[in-house]
Amino acid sequence: MWHYFRMESMDNGVTWGPREAVRIRETDNVMFGRPIRLENGEYLSPTSFFEQRPVPLSGAIPALAQAKSEAEALALPPDPEGKTVTDKFATHLHGCSALTTSDPALRGWTEHAGIRNRPLGLLEKHGGCN
Repeated sequence: MWHYFRMESMDNGVTWGPREAVRIRETDNVMFGRPIRLENGEYLSPTSFFEQRPVPLSGAIPALAQAKSEAEALALPPDPEGKTVTDKFATHLHGCSALTTSDPALRGWTEHAGIRNRPLGLLEKHGGCN
């Protein structure tokens, strides 16, 4: 899990104020990227998240990658090699969303609708997302 904190300096980094926890969700399951300033003055940060599945997937990864629904993925027979048991995509749903705030101090983030696609979420493969 990820933990984020915010500290502020009023003297170009010579001294720093107290560390403030930044919480986007009740559980620390969101990883957010570097914020960018939009033309309308708001700040946007892309996010990635892992949400624990109520029932872990047990099918073989290649078969799970082809499943078109959660029900289809849950119905697959267990992976005979047992590799799925330790895979984070079998135990957690991976997705992405966006955070915005109008506060230049980057407080008060609002999370917007996320993408949760297919049973294995946003599969990371060979350095990219599928």
